[in-house]
Amino acid sequence: MANLAFAHAVEPENQDIRIMTEKCRSMREQDLPTLPSRIGLEKAINPFMRTRETSVIHTVYGHSGEHPETPAQTLALLREWKNSF
Repeated sequence: MANLAFAHAVEPENQDIRIMTEKCRSMREQDLPTLPSRIGLEKAINPFMRTRETSVIHTVYGHSGEHPETPAQTLALLREWKNSF
């Protein structure tokens, strides 16, 4: 849930994140596991796997004040943000 909260902070308009958050919340209420996940789902909701997406790049820039020039720079700035999230 913490990872989904961070993903939502990075991409608040991402409907896949919203849907997965509700699904996981429901599963947790039923004491069901929310993992493992599938790679296709992770590519849709995990900001660390979405470093080429304009929405992620813009949010990272807005949060850090640094404009990442490469996916690797986006990843590094995301990691720094997540460490203090």
